[in-house]
Amino acid sequence: MKFNLKEITENLSSLAIVAVLSGGTAYWLSSSKYEQLLEEANAKIARLQEAEHNALVTKRISEQMEDIAFEQKTLSDRQRARAEEQSRIADIERGKAEMERGLALKAEHAAVMSAKQADSMRIVAETESERAVMHMKQAQTAQAHADTLFYISLARSLAQNSIVQLGSGERELATLLSYSGWYFNNSYKGDPYKQDLFTALLGTAPDARSTVGHLLGNVRAMLLCNGHFDNEKHDADLKPNDIVRAMRPFIAVTDYGEIVKITPNGQDNGNGYTFSTLFSDNSHIFRDACMVKDNLYVLDTRGFIMHFDSNSNIIQEPDPIILNNGDNHKRARKFAAAIDDTWMYLEVLNEGELVAAGNRNVVWVDPVNKNVTYTFVTEHDITALGKSGDMLLVFCKGGEIIKFDDHHMHTSILLQLPKEHNVTCYHYQRMEQRHIVGMENGDIYIFDNTGRYLTTLMGHSGRITNIDQFASFLVTSSYDKNVSIWNMSDITALMTPIEVSFRQWPLSFAFDKPAQTLQVGLANGDIETMRISIEKNVESTHRHITREFTPQEWDYYIGGNVPFINFKQQ
Repeated sequence: MKFNLKEITENLSSLAIVAVLSGGTAYWLSSSKYEQLLEEANAKIARLQEAEHNALVTKRISEQMEDIAFEQKTLSDRQRARAEEQSRIADIERGKAEMERGLALKAEHAAVMSAKQADSMRIVAETESERAVMHMKQAQTAQAHADTLFYISLARSLAQNSIVQLGSGERELATLLSYSGWYFNNSYKGDPYKQDLFTALLGTAPDARSTVGHLLGNVRAMLLCNGHFDNEKHDADLKPNDIVRAMRPFIAVTDYGEIVKITPNGQDNGNGYTFSTLFSDNSHIFRDACMVKDNLYVLDTRGFIMHFDSNSNIIQEPDPIILNNGDNHKRARKFAAAIDDTWMYLEVLNEGELVAAGNRNVVWVDPVNKNVTYTFVTEHDITALGKSGDMLLVFCKGGEIIKFDDHHMHTSILLQLPKEHNVTCYHYQRMEQRHIVGMENGDIYIFDNTGRYLTTLMGHSGRITNIDQFASFLVTSSYDKNVSIWNMSDITALMTPIEVSFRQWPLSFAFDKPAQTLQVGLANGDIETMRISIEKNVESTHRHITREFTPQEWDYYIGGNVPFINFKQQ
């Protein structure tokens, strides 16, 4: 509240005058009244003075407050201005920050996009790298395959050229070509049992094939000495001393009454053979033979079996076993049998019992007591005998097959054989449990142990004369003048055999499995030896290389793009 001091003074003066003027009047009215009024006036004056004082104080305070307020207002204005400036700066900074955050977000987004793009590019790059690696591997595989095909084809070409050079008498060059063909084929894991490769090595290994000797009659039987060798024994079952031992002696039997023992002189090195005649009489017509340990049994077509000691090297006088039941005084008991017959087949059973067969007769013989134990007459003509484990199989015309057990009990069995062709040879694969049946038309049928047909081997054009096996290979001979070697590791595949040709029919052969050597008896009386071991033929061929290829020969037969190899030092 504000007070006007001048106005107050004037009012007081007016009151004083009034008081003076009315003092006399009042005086007389009442001195007490006057005093009362004076007191009230003094009190009022005192209040007014106090109020004036208070007003002055208040004014000063107010002025001071105004000054403070003004100063505060100035300060507040300055602070507001500063705050506004700071706010403006903050707004600017915030704007910058927002802009920078926006830029950062954009940069982050761009970084994320770049990272995603980089991942995509990395994935693409990895995919392309994998593709490139795959293509490189495919290219390498294709190149390796192409190289393999090239070198295997080159090996076959070299082998064929070796055969040509052998035919023209250039044995030195033929040996080089044969070994180099085997080398490239072996380096690229080609099959060594191919016709040209096998033939080339057989021709260039000097001790691989030769004519052992000549007899007067047709060689009807070839047998190995030193016991009956297990035809089904695989290479893995052979002992080391079996593999490195010398070739075994063997016996040749002809239809001119000749029985000759032939003994190799060296350790499978082609150093010649020694012939020892065990029997010779052209009045005898020997047709078949078998070996029981050291005992040799030979079948004469006229109806008796002659016994010889295979260890002997001198002419022996045999004690014949008469097959005709009526004429055999040592018969166990009398059996019905045809009297006139031509005896052609002889088989030994697992217990050592002999079985002979003619056109219609089948006779069981005890070789120890030399007597007939059982006879059987077939309805149809007999074409072959065979043995399947403990069972005897008799093959007859018209597809009839009669099976006999060890008690002479017989049953007829049926295989899917063509009736227009007869069975001429039989072999049982014990390990594989397969029946191998050779026919007169040259076909070879294969059945499993249940009689189910598996496949047919077609390659021969004449009747099959003999069948044997080693490892996974089957060896067959035929009237087509060939001995064939079949790879039986996969009978579902199309099988093309290796064929070895002879000048005459190979009627029989003896197979020395450890030495992998075939002794073949021919219809003209020749006896030839043939080693079918690839490893031994390669070793022998390499041993007889006398020189290296000339640069001109290398370019012509092998090619300048193939690095030169010194085969003599391989």
